Amino acid sequence: MLVLMLILGGGALAHGALLVARGALFAAQSRADRLEHKVLERLALDRALASGVRPEARETPEWDMWDVPDPRPEPAPGVVVRLHRLGPETWWASAMDSEEAVRRVGSAGRLLWWMEPVTRVAALEGVVTVGVDATVAVESVIETVGYGAAEAPLTPTICEAEIGDAFAGVWPSALAALDSGLVRPGLGLVPFDTLLARTPVVVDGVGTPEPSEIASRCVVEDIWNWGDPERPSRPCGGHLVVRAAASPLRVSGGTGQGAWVVDGDVVLAEGARLHGLVLASGALVLEDSAELHGVAVAAGGIRAEAGTRIRGSACWAVRGLRAAAAVWAPGPVPVPGVSAITP
Repeated sequence: MLVLMLILGGGALAHGALLVARGALFAAQSRADRLEHKVLERLALDRALASGVRPEARETPEWDMWDVPDPRPEPAPGVVVRLHRLGPETWWASAMDSEEAVRRVGSAGRLLWWMEPVTRVAALEGVVTVGVDATVAVESVIETVGYGAAEAPLTPTICEAEIGDAFAGVWPSALAALDSGLVRPGLGLVPFDTLLARTPVVVDGVGTPEPSEIASRCVVEDIWNWGDPERPSRPCGGHLVVRAAASPLRVSGGTGQGAWVVDGDVVLAEGARLHGLVLASGALVLEDSAELHGVAVAAGGIRAEAGTRIRGSACWAVRGLRAAAAVWAPGPVPVPGVSAITP
C-alpha cells in the first residue's frame, strides 16, 4: 500500500511539475510573441518614417499607413502607423496592429520634430539676428513696418498663400540677439553644420547671380542662376534656390531669391539684391547700394553702409525657407532625449 501511495504521489508531483513546465513554456512563448510583436511594430514605425512622408502644417493632422511590409516569411496582420500633430512642429508617431488600431492603442511610439517654415520664421525676433557680442554698424535703415505685407513684385495673394495671417500687423525688432553662446545658427533641431552638409549646390568665392534662360526655359542647372525675383512672369520668376558656401561669400551685383547658408561672412556689394533667408556663421555686410529683402541670421554681426537697404519681409523669408525645407529638414528629427516608447 505504501508503495502504491508513493507511486501515486510521485505521479502527481510529476504531473504537477509538467503542468508548471508547460505553463512556464506558454508564458515564455507569450513573452517572446509580445517581444517579436513590439519589434515588428517598431521596425514598421522606423520604415514608415524613413519612407519620406513629410506632413505640412496645413495638412490633416493624422496620417495612416496600412499594411507596412512584414519582414517575416509568413503572412502577418497589417501594421498601422499613425502620425498625430501635438504642436506646430511636434508630432507623435505610433505603430500598432490592426486590432490595436481599432482601440487606438499603440505599442511603439516616437516623439518627432518637423521644420515648418512659418513657425521657424516666427521664432526669429528680428529682421537681422546677430551674436550677443557681435559687431553692429548700421548706417542705413532696417525697415520693419511692412514685415507682414506684400512688397512688389509680390502680391497679397502670393503672401497670403505663403504665410496666411501669421504676421499680420507684426513689426519685429530691426536687430535681435542670438541665444548666448550660439555661434553657428541652426534651425530648430537642425544644427548649422547639418544645414551646410545637406545643401547639394555649393558656391564659393565671388560671383554675380543672374537669371539664365534658353528658349524660354529657366536653366536651373546653372549654379549662379538664383531666379528672377523682380520679374515673376519670366521663365526663372518661380525659381527659388538653396545655396551653401563653406567659406566667406561675396555677391557682386545681380539678384536672387531663395535661402543661403554660409560658413563665414556674406558680403552683398555693387548693388546686389537678395530676396529670402540668409544664415551665416560670420557677418552680414552690405556695400555699394546693396539690398536684402527678407530675414538674416548672422552670428558674426552686421555692417550696413549708408545707401544700402534692408527690408524685413516675412513673405520672402518664408518663401526661401519653404524652398529649402525639403533639403535642410527632409524627414523627421527625433526629439533629443526621447527614445522609442513602448507600454
